[in-house]
Amino acid sequence: MDIIHDLNRKKKKSEHTSARLSQGKATGSLKDDEYMLNGEIIKMAPDLKDLPEFNCDDPASQAWTEASEQRFKDKYGKITHEEMCRLIEIQKHLRQENPDLTPKIAANLAWDRFQQQK
Repeated sequence: MDIIHDLNRKKKKSEHTSARLSQGKATGSLKDDEYMLNGEIIKMAPDLKDLPEFNCDDPASQAWTEASEQRFKDKYGKITHEEMCRLIEIQKHLRQENPDLTPKIAANLAWDRFQQQK
């Protein structure tokens, strides 16, 4: 009798795992267009859901990444972090001056100005 009595005493009501709290916020209440970062619920950008998933193990994805890296190295060569930050600042400044510039044209103009400053 004592054993049965102890087992009944230990039983608890089961609860849904999605109702448990994670860092003070309910994780079960996340919608499809939300994610949690550092304990905060953040809404996803609307165009992010339309992007295809990137598979890092796919040979085509690896080839695309390597080709992109090679194009960058061919264009900029060995560039330090500080130089890249300066290049980005020049590009931002150019786009503020002329919002009609496409990012590609602004990057090319920034590279030309960067090389003139060197």
